[in-house]
Amino acid sequence: MKYGDALAEVQTQIEAAGIPCYIDAEKAMAPCALLVPGVLRFDRLSGSEDYSAEVDVYLLAPGNNSLDALNHLQDLLEQLSTAFPIPEAEPISFPLGSAGSIPLPGLAITLNLNVSKD
Repeated sequence: MKYGDALAEVQTQIEAAGIPCYIDAEKAMAPCALLVPGVLRFDRLSGSEDYSAEVDVYLLAPGNNSLDALNHLQDLLEQLSTAFPIPEAEPISFPLGSAGSIPLPGLAITLNLNVSKD
């Protein structure tokens, strides 16, 4: 499965868990998950057409860093955990929307994928 197709599959699984999920940040509206392509690793045996890739899942809550936003993030994290194992989640702030928008509170989770050239 190619990298773009793998991202689309992750998006489908996250949406099935009940979280609106976007690959295009310009279309995203919190609360949501935003997929951000990550590191590609050509760590397979020589001659293999498979490689590993990361995708960062940004769970974003509306509002500022209030207690309500943190509770909302915990709810999103619990929903995401029904679709993927989550070894850790790192707090982030992410500006969603127009330039100069106030960063939204979020959690970043890295997923590892297996990708092929075909």
